[in-house]
Amino acid sequence: MFIITTFVVKLAICTSLLYLAQRSRVFRLAIYTLAVFMTTYSLIFWLPSILECRPQKFIYDKKDMEGGECLPVSLMRGLEITHTLTNSGANIFLVALLVAIHWGRIMEKNSKYGLGAVVALGLL
Repeated sequence: MFIITTFVVKLAICTSLLYLAQRSRVFRLAIYTLAVFMTTYSLIFWLPSILECRPQKFIYDKKDMEGGECLPVSLMRGLEITHTLTNSGANIFLVALLVAIHWGRIMEKNSKYGLGAVVALGLL
């Protein structure tokens, strides 16, 4: 569920950024590229997590079922670490896009500080 949830949230953020970057072709292209990349890596990491064991019930009930098999734990841990790093990279790229989009905008100082605080909280 975590993979799908983070994907949907990031896609919503990309949609909001598309609204803000409607005049810049470069930013729109970067946002679309990031959305395609996120879709790809989310599917790549989601499929092994739901198809981890055969039969599916073997994930939860390993004692009562015999003959089931799962992917090696080391492979699943590697996929989890890779997903975390890829997800963090997408977060940093989204923040960089937001900063780049708002860099040249004329805004009050308090609004810029508020936006900076919200972005900083989003990185946590």
